[in-house]
Amino acid sequence: MRLSTLAQPLMPPAAEPLCVDVAGEPLELHGEHAVFWPGGGTLFIADAHWGKAATFRASAIPVPDTEVDTDLFRLSRVLDRTGAGRLVVLGDLLHNRRGRDEATFAAIAAWRGTHADIDVVLIEGNHDRSSGRVPKEWDIEVLKEPVLDGPFVLKHYPDADDRGYVLSGHLHPKVKLHSAALDRVKLPCFWFGESVGVLPAFGSLIDGAPVAFGPGDRVYAVAEGQVLDVSAIAEVPRGRRRPR
Repeated sequence: MRLSTLAQPLMPPAAEPLCVDVAGEPLELHGEHAVFWPGGGTLFIADAHWGKAATFRASAIPVPDTEVDTDLFRLSRVLDRTGAGRLVVLGDLLHNRRGRDEATFAAIAAWRGTHADIDVVLIEGNHDRSSGRVPKEWDIEVLKEPVLDGPFVLKHYPDADDRGYVLSGHLHPKVKLHSAALDRVKLPCFWFGESVGVLPAFGSLIDGAPVAFGPGDRVYAVAEGQVLDVSAIAEVPRGRRRPR
């Protein structure tokens, strides 16, 4: 099992995915902030922003260097569990040029070497355009959006498209929940509108902001490795929404 090649960080045990129907296709929402499409044998993630910790350290901000190892372990775990033959990153694989340090790149290259049988595709995001080219040894196909794939249109930016249902990232969506005692918590979430779906950020150092959900939108929060349907109880903040 390829997980044995990675140090196992402390994290919640893997939970059963939440199954939903999107554009007539069954999708599995996993607590690792990933979506598995069984019909296409594809795992989707968005906004890894690998190298963000190195960027902080380059600015003399003491951030632990476990970011990439933790994320790669999570990615290996969900790939092993689903048996996906293809991984699609919906933009922002790398954070910026200052995060291109030797340790980060060596960890990603080693991970890629143990997953050489998996096709990896990157839909170019805004950070990818400014962070420099992906190394050839990573064997990642880089494509510009949009990419048509079955009933889906794969993008980084969550803008509606007449050609199909959009799967995207970029927003790092979170949802606010509150109890009767007025305690509040902000959790990463999957957000599916009428014609656009947005994945939570995959990167463990990436924060996000609550988004303004519309009537009929489906919202699934990630808490302690579990994916929960909170559509009926999500707090709707004021703010700009993306096209539905």
